[in-house]
Amino acid sequence: MPASGNGNPTSSSGSHENIVLNDTFDNDGLLALTNFIQATQTGASDTVRLAYSGGTTIDVVLGNQTPGEFLLVHGGGNSALLKTVSVDAGPTLTVTVVIATGGAIPMASTVTEAFTFTNAERNDPSTSAYPNVLNGLFTKIETRVDLWDVALTNQLTELSGNIDLNPDVATADADATNAQTVVTTWLALPDTGSTGSDSKYTDNNLANIETEIAARNVFRPTRVAQITGALGTVAQDDQGKITGDGIYKTRFDTISLMINGLEGPLSQFYNLDISRSIINVQIDNGKTKKRVFSTKVLVTKFSENPTIAGPIGKVVSATGFSISDQVVVIGLGLEDIVADITDISGSDITLSKDIPLEYNADASAGLAKAK
Repeated sequence: MPASGNGNPTSSSGSHENIVLNDTFDNDGLLALTNFIQATQTGASDTVRLAYSGGTTIDVVLGNQTPGEFLLVHGGGNSALLKTVSVDAGPTLTVTVVIATGGAIPMASTVTEAFTFTNAERNDPSTSAYPNVLNGLFTKIETRVDLWDVALTNQLTELSGNIDLNPDVATADADATNAQTVVTTWLALPDTGSTGSDSKYTDNNLANIETEIAARNVFRPTRVAQITGALGTVAQDDQGKITGDGIYKTRFDTISLMINGLEGPLSQFYNLDISRSIINVQIDNGKTKKRVFSTKVLVTKFSENPTIAGPIGKVVSATGFSISDQVVVIGLGLEDIVADITDISGSDITLSKDIPLEYNADASAGLAKAK
């Protein structure tokens, strides 16, 4: 679809920015992920009763967990992030897996609802007891930031192709450009820091992402209002009168003119229908005339195109014609020639006059006589 005026975008992003930024933690919403990785979780602590190698159940010693709470499980160099669904007999916990373990977590390992991922651990996960969990969360966050970058690129592409000079377009372009600068800067940071606070996932660098998310969330309703105003409205009252403004009304008027004008498809349809009716009447009249004509006149066509003019004409059928009959030599666009039949031999009929070469099968020429 070509670019349109009044600051109206011309296509939607393949990655909806609002969903990327503000979806729930369970759906990997970016803001929910960054909040979680910096938050302090509280709750009960327990230990693994039987080794946990993955899956949606884990055996614990106390079973003092609360459904809906996160569980950090780690030991033996492996770790997993789970979420309690239910505490069952055993005790055995039914869980959903947020970050799967990379290997078996032995019995007596830690199972806790109380944990904090420190700034130092996020700067270098290898210094923690649960690098697998941290790296899994890092992957989720970076994947969402990449999708945010795609959404911004799509928006900037559409805005740059907009032909309208409305200042709203320039404002939207500047805001998206600023957001993409923040995203690009963050993506260029190292995954593992060296100075204590220089990785992507430390508080100071995540704060830049979160600040820009907040700014985009503030700007989004403004942009929605700009687009809604540019699109305008179209309404029809109970008398059929159309009112409205903006692009919708302009487009409606244009389409209405195209459809209902003299050269529009609706008019052409009705004109075609009228023409078809006239042609059908003409065909019926022609058939009637043919029936009447066939009862009064006998006609046979010439069956070939002779190369030499002469009195003999080869016809499709000589049935009904006799020697001494007076006939008329006829043809499309040709003058009638009156002659007498002097001889008939099979499909060859000899006339009292020569038949010109143009009176041939191609010209639908032939002989006719009154019955």
